[in-house]
Amino acid sequence: MARVRKRLTKKTVLKMTGFNEAALDAAVEQGRFPAPVYVGKQSLWLAFDVVDWLMDNVISPAYLRKRLMSK
Repeated sequence: MARVRKRLTKKTVLKMTGFNEAALDAAVEQGRFPAPVYVGKQSLWLAFDVVDWLMDNVISPAYLRKRLMSK
């Protein structure tokens, strides 16, 4: 059985990373954050790319839980 690659919306990526939209767009443009994949006109990020970036650049698991549980 093939594994499906989980895709994240921009809203979810913003919540996980703490970026605002402008900062996320700038980081992607500068190559400091993984680029999204496009499904039609929708930008989606592969979950493993975002989690890898977070683990390499930012945070502890407690920080990630806090970001995901906040409004």
